Amino acid sequence: MKHRWIGPVGVAVLIPVFIVILQADQGKPALGEDVAAVLLRLHHEVLSMGLYPGEDFICQQFFTGKDDDDDTNKDIYVGILIQPGLQADRMEIRVTRMARNPRDPQISTAVDSRSFTCRVAGRSVTVVASELGAEETPMILKDLLKAVLQKKELLIRGVRS
Repeated sequence: MKHRWIGPVGVAVLIPVFIVILQADQGKPALGEDVAAVLLRLHHEVLSMGLYPGEDFICQQFFTGKDDDDDTNKDIYVGILIQPGLQADRMEIRVTRMARNPRDPQISTAVDSRSFTCRVAGRSVTVVASELGAEETPMILKDLLKAVLQKKELLIRGVRS
């Protein structure tokens, strides 16, 4: 049996397939422009809150969920960790859903916790890992941005008082 190379038609079919595979970035979820913009804004806002003395990373905590000014009434706890790097910052967002204890409603316990990790380099955002569903990610990130902005406003008001 004689071996033949792929003809021009085969090449024309395979090149677009390889381009799609290469652009898929090893199976990592693609970010929509609005999600990337929210992540960039989150990164900027949390980064501007600064470091705690003696630390070389930024770690901030927020509450979101129910639309209420009182954090004790909110049912989602979010921690954001930013590790500055030379070429890119690594930002991890940990989202923990809380549930009230039926015996003591002042106590909340974690029901589930999921993380979202990305690299931010300039105006570029690359997803490293995500345990959040693609359909819920935009909503969670927008709610989180709102919580970050509210906390910053409270901190600014507290400084002015």
